[in-house]
Amino acid sequence: MGLKEDYEAKKAADEDRYNRKQRADKEAKWARESFLRHPDRMIKYTGYLQLYTLVLSVSTILLFAATIYNAVVLHSTDEKIGESYTAVQRPFVTAKDVIVDENVMPGYWMFGVRFENNGNTPTYKMNYSSISSLSLPTDPEDAPRDPSQIVSKGTALIGPKGQYLPEGTQSGILVKTAEELAASRGKYFIRGVARYRDLFKGSEEHITKYCFAVTPYLEGNILKAGIQRCLYWNCADDECKEDKERYEAALKKVNTPK
Repeated sequence: MGLKEDYEAKKAADEDRYNRKQRADKEAKWARESFLRHPDRMIKYTGYLQLYTLVLSVSTILLFAATIYNAVVLHSTDEKIGESYTAVQRPFVTAKDVIVDENVMPGYWMFGVRFENNGNTPTYKMNYSSISSLSLPTDPEDAPRDPSQIVSKGTALIGPKGQYLPEGTQSGILVKTAEELAASRGKYFIRGVARYRDLFKGSEEHITKYCFAVTPYLEGNILKAGIQRCLYWNCADDECKEDKERYEAALKKVNTPK
């Protein structure tokens, strides 16, 4: 192909590009003028745009509300999980039983209350008081002072699943007194209250009350001791309020004239 042919081909390509651009410009101009000549189309498309904006705004609000709801649910779930974990792991103290020892002092029966921690963590700042007497047991938390009662106090630390026999809960009676109780079917009462905390932040003080009745009896010529829990004052935490209400209701019924 010669120079003339190259020139003619290049000229034809330039003319084709120019013509296509002219046609495109004319079509764009026609579209704009056509759109402006029909304002209803503008209103229509503006309406579509407003509807789209509204849908987008509502979707954003719903997404924000869902985010807040999920955050609240997660926070509530975390609190419940924390409470459940604390309830499972916290120490839980009970008065397991009363130990009777006839060999500590000649002519005496010695009693001691054995505490047990059924929880998975140790007690914290635990203290207790114990009352022993021949009189009928009242609430050990606010028992009136009585010279005939043996009152002792102390502190303790009980490990997970551990048991402990505090010296402060120990009291005793003469064997002669036990024989007299066996003859009269009398009882010797040991009651008390233990307060303690756990190691978890923000935890409230826990309380455990206990009451045991020691009933001496003769089996042949052998003097023995029967141990039973009292009808009241064996409770923990919130149960103790209900326990006291039951006791006061029963006491009022007994003292009401018929």
